[in-house]
Amino acid sequence: MGYQWSGIRRIFKYCFPLIYVFELFYLLKYGKSESQFPTVYIIGPPRTGSTIIYQLITSYLDVLYIDNLTELSRNNLFFGIWLSQKLYKEKAHKNFSSNIGRTHNAGLHAPNEGLFWYRFLPRGKHYVNSNDVSSKNKKWLIRYHNAVKNKFQKPFVIKNLSFSMRLDLIKEIEPNAKFIHVTRDPFFTAQSIYLARKKESWPNDKLWSIQPKHAKEIEKLPIFEQITKQIDSINQQIEGDLTDFKNGYMKVKYEDVCHQTSHVIKKIMNFIASNHNPKSGLPPDHLDIQNTVKLNSHEETQLKQVLHK
Repeated sequence: MGYQWSGIRRIFKYCFPLIYVFELFYLLKYGKSESQFPTVYIIGPPRTGSTIIYQLITSYLDVLYIDNLTELSRNNLFFGIWLSQKLYKEKAHKNFSSNIGRTHNAGLHAPNEGLFWYRFLPRGKHYVNSNDVSSKNKKWLIRYHNAVKNKFQKPFVIKNLSFSMRLDLIKEIEPNAKFIHVTRDPFFTAQSIYLARKKESWPNDKLWSIQPKHAKEIEKLPIFEQITKQIDSINQQIEGDLTDFKNGYMKVKYEDVCHQTSHVIKKIMNFIASNHNPKSGLPPDHLDIQNTVKLNSHEETQLKQVLHK
């Protein structure tokens, strides 16, 4: 989180036991029964436009989400969302910028991917199936999700792309969950990952961001083959796993979001909950699309050859 909020983060961290006493009452009261509102997961490969879609949904639709304030209290999800609801109510955050998906400098109400789940899920492991998580931890995960949805009577939207590799777990604990699978033109997805890697001086023998099931094998490939295989493996894993959720998912293309913004947000609103209303009107008809070639001619040729293969 941003340095300017480190003091608040430290207070929440050391007050965790006291805050937990507060939220335990609500977890026991609201978390035992299944909610009529869905948990909605935004999933897909990195650099597909998932952040802007998350920002549009959480700014224009009346849903629960983890904002930067909630993330400061990441060990106490219920308390963080309760505090955010108290302070901001239905106020739109109106933040549509990010730095490689990060919104730390965009204010406390801007949406955040969140680290809460690592209280219950193994760290350092992206692909997680149901057997990797204890029954006790599964119970508390769903209790937290039910508690926030039942207390505030709203859908809960989560954008943490690691869940793209955790659908087997979600199938067990939240069979009525919904998913928005974000895709983008493969060339521009790969280009964006490549440029993000360069910006962060990422080593060529390590996958950047979300790691599919066979990450170690993919890391042995040349850089552009590695990136395209990463994208393809994540999409294949998602599409295979989502067959178990019947009508609980929709595919959204980044290009459609840019060209038909308000139309796509209306479709997402109906998908999440048909009787749910926007909280601040609807977004503009279109956004500026970021699909422009930014590679040099040699890199562009290399990437196009790999994609053609």
